[in-house]
Formats: sequence, structure tokens, C-alpha cells
Amino acid sequence: MQTENIQKIYRNDVFYNFFFSNFFYQEFNTEKSLEHKKILNNSIHNLDIPIIEKKTITQQDLLFQNITISTSAELDTQNELFPLEKMNVFLGSLLGTKGSKHSLDCKYDGFYKVKPRIGLITEGHLVYTFRIKDIYTKTTTINFNLEKDE
Repeated sequence: MQTENIQKIYRNDVFYNFFFSNFFYQEFNTEKSLEHKKILNNSIHNLDIPIIEKKTITQQDLLFQNITISTSAELDTQNELFPLEKMNVFLGSLLGTKGSKHSLDCKYDGFYKVKPRIGLITEGHLVYTFRIKDIYTKTTTINFNLEKDE
């Protein structure tokens, strides 16, 4: 677990990122989302795609015992591992008719139901899709529902 490569595999794993979402003990601002840079492994075939995930509290009770945190994301086009220029070169090299244009669409939507006082996620849902027009679509869905508060 000490080697950098093994740690990187865990940090970039979809399920690890979902279950260890890093929103406990964070200061939420009502006017700005909590943002984290992430890498989604194997998003397009075997390519890892960098994103900026945003988390916002969308529902809460008066005692702050039950809250809902919504998540969304956008492509991290400033990431040094996969900057916008490389992404454009990759999309331009795809098979297609001469002169055809392709763009990468990313849709990322999810939520967590949380009991922050005891640090418990009781429910979670995440769906994200990467799509290249007429060539490639990949959708990943993760659902989590805790049956008891354990």
C-alpha cells in the first residue's frame, strides 16, 4: 500500500471515490460548491479522464441531521495529464468520414443522503456517461442503499 502506483489505483477507482467521497469535515459554502479534482479510470475504453467534481448541499433539516448532497462534474480541461489540446487531437484521430467532427460529451449526476452528526452515508446514487457522437457511449451507474444505520 505504500507504493505510489498502488495508492494511485485506489485513489482513481470509481467505487473508492464514490464510497470515500471526501465531504465530511469540509466547510460547505452556500454560495459555492465544494470542488475536487478526480480521475475517472477507463472512462473512454482504457483512457482515464480528469474531471472536476462539484458537491452542493441541496436539502437539509433544521437540526442538520439529515442532508442531501448533490454532485455534478465537468471535464478538467486544464489537467496536465490530459489537457484540452490532447483531447482534441484524440477526438480528431477517431475513425470517421473525412471532415466529420466529434466532440466529447460528459454527463455526471448523483446524490448522497447523509447523517453528518454520525458520519454516515445512508444512500447514494451516481450516473455518468461519456459519449462521442455516433462512435462511443459508456455509462457507469452506482447505487448504494444502507438498510440499517450501521
